[in-house]
Amino acid sequence: NFLFERLGSGRLFLLKRQYKEAIELYQKSLGEFKKLNDNRAVANVLVSLAQTYNQIGNRQDAAIILEKAERLAHDNNFDPIKKIIEKIKF
Repeated sequence: NFLFERLGSGRLFLLKRQYKEAIELYQKSLGEFKKLNDNRAVANVLVSLAQTYNQIGNRQDAAIILEKAERLAHDNNFDPIKKIIEKIKF
């Protein structure tokens, strides 16, 4: 699926420390997954986006985004995502 390929590209940009590109891809993916009402994918993208903001030192935005992911994961019983969030909480 194209959207999941985009997520993979975002992770690759993150690993290569191309943070601006990663953020742009994650934001585009976020919008598309929201349109599809795919809450699990939205939560995953929010986690990735939070990690990226944390990597560039923007801890405030990272924490806000991670809180949104946590709320979404909690409301939808996405236990694997909740476990990931607990491990990376800023």
